[in-house]
Amino acid sequence: MKIIRVNIRLFKISVIVFLFQLAFVKIGAQDVNYWLSQVGNTSALLGGAAVNGTFDNSGIYYNPGTLAFVENTGISLSGNAFYFNVYNIKNGAGDGLDLKTTGLTGAPSLVSGVIKNKKHPDFSITYAIINTDLYSTLFTVQNNMMYDVISSRPGEEYYLGMYKYQSRIREDWFGFGLGQKFFDSKFGIGISTFVTMRSQDFLEDRSAQVFDQGILPSTPLGTHTEYEDFVFRNIGMIWKLGVNYQIQKFRVGFTITTPKANLSILNGKLIRSDYIDIPSQGQLSYKSTYVNKTRTIHRTPWKFDFGASFIREHHSFYLRVMAATRVKEYSMLKLGSGEEKYMNIPDDPDNPFKSMWMSNRPVVNISMGYGFDVKENVALLGGLRTDFNTYDSDQYPRNETYVANIGNLNLYHISAGTLWYEKKYRLTVGFTYSLGFSRGDRQLINLTSPSDETALFGVNNYSTRTRFNQLGFHFGFTYLFSLIQ
Repeated sequence: MKIIRVNIRLFKISVIVFLFQLAFVKIGAQDVNYWLSQVGNTSALLGGAAVNGTFDNSGIYYNPGTLAFVENTGISLSGNAFYFNVYNIKNGAGDGLDLKTTGLTGAPSLVSGVIKNKKHPDFSITYAIINTDLYSTLFTVQNNMMYDVISSRPGEEYYLGMYKYQSRIREDWFGFGLGQKFFDSKFGIGISTFVTMRSQDFLEDRSAQVFDQGILPSTPLGTHTEYEDFVFRNIGMIWKLGVNYQIQKFRVGFTITTPKANLSILNGKLIRSDYIDIPSQGQLSYKSTYVNKTRTIHRTPWKFDFGASFIREHHSFYLRVMAATRVKEYSMLKLGSGEEKYMNIPDDPDNPFKSMWMSNRPVVNISMGYGFDVKENVALLGGLRTDFNTYDSDQYPRNETYVANIGNLNLYHISAGTLWYEKKYRLTVGFTYSLGFSRGDRQLINLTSPSDETALFGVNNYSTRTRFNQLGFHFGFTYLFSLIQ
């Protein structure tokens, strides 16, 4: 009973700390990269090469087979103190009109605990509250100018074009895991199960108006408005099965992560409209979608993780390879399960205007980590990892349908930091730098060369240059309790 009371107390402390940190919940980021952030600060500083376990109880996420090798009851508190990010799409809204966003924000990462008992030293129980995804991106731009928009009229008109893109994604995992040693305590097998809660808010608003060059306000000569408002809430379950083998200074591990099993509990909403009124071209049209209280779907791939590490007297080397399978195109809203209203839309259940679609291609990422013992209780950590874009634009092109993301970059991460460890605690401090860049992607909108023949927007070209930079500072703390009789 004493064990139960103490562990309930530890779990309450973990929950309180996690809820307290929820005040810091925004970072600017890509939204289609599996490895943008890593769970646990020691693991993050090693580039995520942690399939063989680290000191911060993150094995429940990376490889539950490593849990059996944890020796003491303990709690880990790990978080990103803050992120500073710069996201710039040159010519993203037209030639000479860039899309930019910067931010300085913070986020929690991991609160976890391991429960041990002297009577069963080869058996471990663990729990965790993990923030796996936390993105926020906001672009706003306006362009007003004198321009010959309406070809049938002599001279220039006054043009006012606006664009707003906003995306927020958060996903939290609540997990429970078990680990057991076998074969002379050299082989560990573990399983963990997680309840996942994902929320996504997406807004994209395009508008253009053309006025006579006389004094404003006046009746516009043409109007075009496209509006999308997407709210997504989803609960699911994911399982991880891991094995870990340790012999002397060499360790090898393997983890399988299942696709998400969706639970039909939370709902989603989609409001979409497209209004065009351009008398010079004889265009007057309006269509709209209203979907509310509709069941949501979020599909994830099978993931296969392999990791190996070699521990020497003062040096440690870590390697991790992760392969994720394809996720075929799917509608994120289960039409027919809620309130739906459509106006001026053909009666086609697969019409992309009625839903939000997603598709993921298979990817393989690799990470490498290195540790060096400076002295008896101080170590330097470092890591590198790839983070390839997962959105399958070949299977589901963005310019032909409606997709709740704009991320298109392959990212690369470098990390470094320091680990201080004593018998009762471990303290981690470090940073991560992330970089992504591309050229020749399609513009999100063109507000610099509008025409009434192209519905008051310009034709999107491929003159963009995109750069994403992010600097994150990490802080992690693990406290180890004595084994309880």
